[in-house]
Amino acid sequence: MAAKIRVHIQENDGPNAIYRIDAEKYRRESAAYQQIADRLEVSFGATDEEADAGLEAAEVVLCGYFNNKGLAERAPHLRWVQSIFAGVDKLIPAIPPGVTLTNSSGIHAQKAGEYAMGAILMLNSALPQFVEAQRQTKWEQIFTPSVSRRTVLILGAGRLASAVARHASHFGMRVIGVARSGGARPDFPECYPVDQLPELLPQADFLVLMVPNTAETNGLIGRRELDLLPSHAGVISLGRSQVMDHGALIEKLERGTRGRLPRRLRQGAASCEFSALEDAPPLHQSALRAR
Repeated sequence: MAAKIRVHIQENDGPNAIYRIDAEKYRRESAAYQQIADRLEVSFGATDEEADAGLEAAEVVLCGYFNNKGLAERAPHLRWVQSIFAGVDKLIPAIPPGVTLTNSSGIHAQKAGEYAMGAILMLNSALPQFVEAQRQTKWEQIFTPSVSRRTVLILGAGRLASAVARHASHFGMRVIGVARSGGARPDFPECYPVDQLPELLPQADFLVLMVPNTAETNGLIGRRELDLLPSHAGVISLGRSQVMDHGALIEKLERGTRGRLPRRLRQGAASCEFSALEDAPPLHQSALRAR
């Protein structure tokens, strides 16, 4: 009988229980793949001490964010690291030579597509304004057009962005993608390189940000880009917060020129930016905070 593959599952640092994989959760979920589970010898860790004990023999590590310093010395038999997240920027420096690193890119594509489309429909139907009017006990009639034939500009063309594009197309929207290289691709009948963004922004009824934070995307949407959007445009930010210049965003919100901006704030934005956004009218922020 072949030796079992030694796997260590290290709990993600942080308070969100959805990212934790303990023995009970593993037992429950692995039951559907019993033949594979029978070939694994699995250890679990939630502390640095438990990590050290599990890493010593591990050939495979399943993890989120944890203390990964000295991984080469702590895990001498390591061959593969699987991250539960799409972003692995904090893991890459720790990965020893010859070890394979894989991520969970695209795992939330369906949900992200639904969330973004929900935000588009919410903004198009002026639901934040209705909620605000209700809060102020005012009766206010607001008339808006159908979302069909409106234009959504999606910054990004990966799996999550493609899911948004599919939903938008289903609702009869014109979908324009922006990617590093451009060129038409599945789900994006129109897709242009980033350097054409200034020509594309004035066409957008909705701008959806779906890109990671890189040297090329950091601060990509700033004061100039926001000014190029039509005054009625809505912005849905599902990418990394560093992609947008929050100072410029707050300025426009305070001037009342861009009040339709639901956004999902991800870790990495400075706390002062988050505090300022909390107070900036009229901004809708979802309660979701990820990573």
